[in-house]
Amino acid sequence: MRYQSVLMTHADGGMHHLGVKAEDISENVILTPDPMMVEYYANFMENPVMKGDYREYVTYTGTYNNKPLTVMSCGFGCMPMAIAIEELKHIGGKNVIKIDTNIAIQNDINCGDIIVAKGAVRGEGASREYIDISYPAVANMELLSDVIDVNPNIKIGLFRSHDVENLESPYAPTGMERIHHWQQLGVDVLDGETSSMYVVGSCLKVNVLSISLIKENYISNSKIEKDKLDEYRKNLFDIAANTLTK
Repeated sequence: MRYQSVLMTHADGGMHHLGVKAEDISENVILTPDPMMVEYYANFMENPVMKGDYREYVTYTGTYNNKPLTVMSCGFGCMPMAIAIEELKHIGGKNVIKIDTNIAIQNDINCGDIIVAKGAVRGEGASREYIDISYPAVANMELLSDVIDVNPNIKIGLFRSHDVENLESPYAPTGMERIHHWQQLGVDVLDGETSSMYVVGSCLKVNVLSISLIKENYISNSKIEKDKLDEYRKNLFDIAANTLTK
């Protein structure tokens, strides 16, 4: 049986978690986990206006390529991501791309590379509340094709989403053992939201895609210098925005 989403709103009609209404957003939405990054990305749009700032969900809407576009934070982790996709569905969100900086675990991935997730390992618990683990976490093929049209050089990889990312880091007691396990199984990138985004998006028929800027590689022990991150982030945003407004 397909998951049935329940509409929950405040007395003023705003969504229960997002705090915004249908008139506040575009059907094309860029999500990023960190609320502190939303204003930064919004400044790349034309005439951005803050439409909401509630819990971990900060929302700006403006235009890009003269077409409406929304940038919203989704919080860190698969549960707030699931909430974002579910509530965006209720207020007219149709095409949603997540952008973030993440960790690579393959030697042939360089810091600064931008990778789109073709699918994700469901290592988290949120998506299992929607549907059992046999259901795949896969990208929307139309959006995946569109992003390749925008940037033919973008890499395509397999992500792994996990509720406790710190357990799969060099700083955890068995972190490298876990990392090597997933490396050998062909996982390219570690993150905290993609599998939930893909499962909930598929269940609710929202077109979703996750794109990552590689800021660090645990295998090659390399990372981007902080003072160079903004240049890479601008490119990351432009790829997502051009994909949604092409």
